[in-house]
Amino acid sequence: MAAEEGFQTPSELLAAAQNFKQQGNAFFKEGNYPKALFQYHQALNFVKPVGIPGEVDAATSQAQALGVKGKDMSIPAEQLVELRDLKASTNLNMLQCYMKQDPSKLPKALASATEALRHRETSKGYFKRGQCHLLREDIDGARQDFERARELDTDSVMQKAIESELAKVVQMERRQEQKQKKAFGNMFKA
Repeated sequence: MAAEEGFQTPSELLAAAQNFKQQGNAFFKEGNYPKALFQYHQALNFVKPVGIPGEVDAATSQAQALGVKGKDMSIPAEQLVELRDLKASTNLNMLQCYMKQDPSKLPKALASATEALRHRETSKGYFKRGQCHLLREDIDGARQDFERARELDTDSVMQKAIESELAKVVQMERRQEQKQKKAFGNMFKA
């Protein structure tokens, strides 16, 4: 797809992906989340064939096993951080789109957060994934992610928000304990 449109090098694909991401950001600001998601998916699709030096993806591994040699699509080392940042931030933007839609999109939001964290561990990534866990009532997952976000937040920018979310986790744990006590208490009264 990308080569047909005139993009031949990893650097060109990265530039095109950045453009799609910017278009997605514009749609997000307008509140048009489906269109924003489409642009974010396009951005990630454009950098899918771009390799990271030293890493071999499944397609490349399979091609090598079959003896097929393809064009080297490794990103230049000086653009490696830019590629990882693009993948991480685009996945976090997708998470935001999914979370702004109906609750059935939470699994996709969680997957986007996990993918973002695979490319770059940030307090924001763990915080957002923790929020997904919280909405899914996964107390343990939420607690782990909020605590990791607190560890990574070195400049204390998000500390209040993290502490607020951890307080919600504690409240959820208390409600769950009360439900269990009530359920078990009624079991022995019969």
